[in-house]
Amino acid sequence: MSEAQVFGRIYSVFALALGLALAGCSSSGPKRMSDEERARAHLAIGDGALNEGDFTGALIEYDKAEKLNPKLPELHHSKALAYMRRGDLPTAVRCARAALDLRPSSTDARNTLGKLLVDQGQTKEAQKHLEQAAADPLYRDAFKPLSLLGMIAYRAGNQREAEHFFGRAIQLDPRRACVAYYYRGNIRVKSGDMTAALDDYDRAVMNACGSFAEAHYAKALALSRAGQFDDARKKFVEVTKLFPKHEVANQARQQLRVLP
Repeated sequence: MSEAQVFGRIYSVFALALGLALAGCSSSGPKRMSDEERARAHLAIGDGALNEGDFTGALIEYDKAEKLNPKLPELHHSKALAYMRRGDLPTAVRCARAALDLRPSSTDARNTLGKLLVDQGQTKEAQKHLEQAAADPLYRDAFKPLSLLGMIAYRAGNQREAEHFFGRAIQLDPRRACVAYYYRGNIRVKSGDMTAALDDYDRAVMNACGSFAEAHYAKALALSRAGQFDDARKKFVEVTKLFPKHEVANQARQQLRVLP
């Protein structure tokens, strides 16, 4: 059974248990829950739906929670994540700001707001939030704001600064810093260090990052530029099979036509 299937079963059982609690069902008779308890129960169900990819179902539960208690900062952060994954960035930004207004110390919400602002091209404000998030010594996911700060520097053409941020992200969490490995690989390709670039691209698709399509394609390109045409051909073919509906599949097919 896959990890996703296991999580799905756990979520289904959890949602059922919470649903029974919300309905006031128990072996000892009805037990009244406070509005905050009910709100947090809906929030938990919504978070389960969000993790399952059911963004609409998640937002339905978040709406129920908000009617019961609109002052939960984690609720607004979860709403920001749901709207972000639906592609509604303006609404996601508003929700992330609401979460921070309610709890300015929330580093998770600050990092999410920073990412959303990067996606919207508002890099100046994004940088301020991301620097604050990265500076939190208790933030377990500090590699995320560091990776985003590296992306800002990379896109601005500041390669040295970008590599500094990516290196810090990788040092903090070498198993999860997929984006940092990918962009550092791009920097190394530009400098002509194909061996180091290929190593970074390999690491960019390790562990939970196996579906990182752009990194798989970047490795194939690096193999081609290094003159390893047979390996490049195999990798381009692999990209078309792994990600048939992704834009990198078409790019890989084009590369296959021109390989020596």
